[in-house]
Amino acid sequence: MRSINTSLSDLWAAGDLDRATARATKSTEKLSSGRRINRAGDDAAGLALGTRLEARVRADGRLVQGLNDGISYTQTAEGALQEIASLLQRARELAVQAASDALDDGQRSSLDREFARLRDEITRIARATQTFDRHPLADGTPDVPALTDVFPASGDSIDHYPSGIEAVMAIPAGATNVRITFDSYPVDDDLQIFTRDGHHLVGTPLSDTVWGANGVTAANIADRFLTEANGFQTGASYDAGDLNSGPASYTSSPAQDSHFNGMTLSYGGDPDASSVLDGNNNGTIEGGEDTREYFFLDQATEPLLVFAVGTGYYGMTVEYDPLPTEDPVGAEGELEVLAAVDDGSKGRVRVPKTPADAASLHLLGESIDTPAAARQALERLDQALDQVSRYRALYGARNEQMASRARNLLTETVNQQAARSRIEDLDYARETAALVRHQLLQEMASAALVKGRADRELTLQLLERAFLKPLK
Repeated sequence: MRSINTSLSDLWAAGDLDRATARATKSTEKLSSGRRINRAGDDAAGLALGTRLEARVRADGRLVQGLNDGISYTQTAEGALQEIASLLQRARELAVQAASDALDDGQRSSLDREFARLRDEITRIARATQTFDRHPLADGTPDVPALTDVFPASGDSIDHYPSGIEAVMAIPAGATNVRITFDSYPVDDDLQIFTRDGHHLVGTPLSDTVWGANGVTAANIADRFLTEANGFQTGASYDAGDLNSGPASYTSSPAQDSHFNGMTLSYGGDPDASSVLDGNNNGTIEGGEDTREYFFLDQATEPLLVFAVGTGYYGMTVEYDPLPTEDPVGAEGELEVLAAVDDGSKGRVRVPKTPADAASLHLLGESIDTPAAARQALERLDQALDQVSRYRALYGARNEQMASRARNLLTETVNQQAARSRIEDLDYARETAALVRHQLLQEMASAALVKGRADRELTLQLLERAFLKPLK
């Protein structure tokens, strides 16, 4: 049926042309961008998944960069430790030479001067080694109150503080003439002094009641006491080989001397364990005995940690000479490298500090000016070499751990990029074929519209023949 008001063929052709044009436009957009999904309307689920994959890929890239920075940190520290190990080997050669009775005092003095220079160079390297504004080989400061935080002035006191296992303060390296009067009151509490790597220098042995009352034994002291929260270095181990427990009988003065790393430590003993009238070590000071303990330190060649251990209350008075100006080098703590975004603590690689200055290696007070001193220095040097070797092994392990995680992240990134590509990227062959099809449909629809116009012209011609010719 021919109609003037409505041309169905034109409507169909126009609709087909609009659809073909829209599809051709979308195909052109995809071909020009190279992406199958350019907006949510293309594939909402695919867009969401692709966005998550893209976020993961970009995050992994930053994780790899952080791990590579961590590898650089360990390599810098390990390289400095290698040089320190060489200096220790040379110092050991000098100590072996000085231990011989064949040398005279003048020759030993010359060796001792070189030994002192090597020791100073070890400290210089440890403090100067820096990467990413961190000093991996510097000792830093313990995470406990400083002496001046608790006792701002020499002669200050604190009274009736609860004990348990209480990290009272840290005596800084360089402090001189430190005198502590510790009062445990009737319930036995004991003064305990440690180095940051776990050497127990002053106090009562682990068999004393104050340790047992707090659940600390030789088997668990590493987990329950030698912690970073108490100011100890990572990996500190208990060593009572230099413990000064005071004289056999308690005295009201710093009576018994011991020596460690160039320090002289004097201690009067525990009145509960060794006083004449008490001495039963039952956790209570009886018989009207003095409840105080007395300690004196001539000079601190390394930081020392002071604890009050017991189950009651304690008081303390501390006297000291003016302290040296504090140097903040090395106070930044351990390095923590993020290796995974959503894996909690397992996604972090922790690189502890490895203090390797002369004080931390217990070499500060050593000399080789006599055969006896040289033999003692040999023992300390062997321990220092062992410690440096452990540090280097730790850095090697952390280096490989971070390198392994970086390699795994790179593999994961490649696979995630491939997955994202399969979701978002365009198949050019298929889309080019689709564009050709849409263009052909456009041409056919356009031809149909042309034919529709021809049909209307034919209708007008028929009307003209039917109505206009008879009028002539």
